[in-house]
Amino acid sequence: MNPSLDELSTQGAKLLSNRDNPENACKNLNSWIELVGRHLASNYPDSGLLAEWLAIGNISHNSQYPLSFSWTPYSFNVSERLKWLSNIHTKAQTKRHAGYSTKTRVSNNFTQPFISTERIKELESLNSSKFELKKLVALCNELNVSHKEFCWYAVIALTRTILHYVPPVFGQPNFESVVAQYNGKSFKSVLDELHKVTKNIADHHLHEHAKQSEALLTEQQVNFRSQLDVLLQEVYLKLK
Repeated sequence: MNPSLDELSTQGAKLLSNRDNPENACKNLNSWIELVGRHLASNYPDSGLLAEWLAIGNISHNSQYPLSFSWTPYSFNVSERLKWLSNIHTKAQTKRHAGYSTKTRVSNNFTQPFISTERIKELESLNSSKFELKKLVALCNELNVSHKEFCWYAVIALTRTILHYVPPVFGQPNFESVVAQYNGKSFKSVLDELHKVTKNIADHHLHEHAKQSEALLTEQQVNFRSQLDVLLQEVYLKLK
């Protein structure tokens, strides 16, 4: 059974009282670092926390030169690591807001691309005499990369860029006019929602100034994959 965070912290605190044998002290420190590392890898996979823990550094002891060992850097290293562990929940919460996965947060949304590969292939297959869609395909691919890497600000910015890019395909100067030209209630409502909600989210998150308290953008706020797919399907049908 893996030790809890409290148990690991208690083990770390005991290292500060182990002043009898420098060699044993370093061995115990290395064992503790490895044990905490396994805890981080198991409970916070792919979050970067393990890399932070290992990057704190280590203390070594050369038995041939016993006077080379100093308790000051040793104690400082242990204290810094205990301080780091005391903030682990805050660090994990920050990582979650940035989109990194933990055992308690696994979303099926991340296993699928934001824009389906089939839809991108359709756009790549088009051979229109009026429009060259290399930029649109590039935007779609970058949107998928941003989504895969949990870059939500990039996702909303690229979504708005696509909406700004496609109106000429529909013979319109802007996306508001694209929405207005459709009479079908269902399709029009999809485009209208895509336009209005993404605009409000982009205006709120991309154009605000620094302030004392901030709330980070989340995956739920930028998940317009179905509406965007409907739009890209219509682009394909227009130019097919």
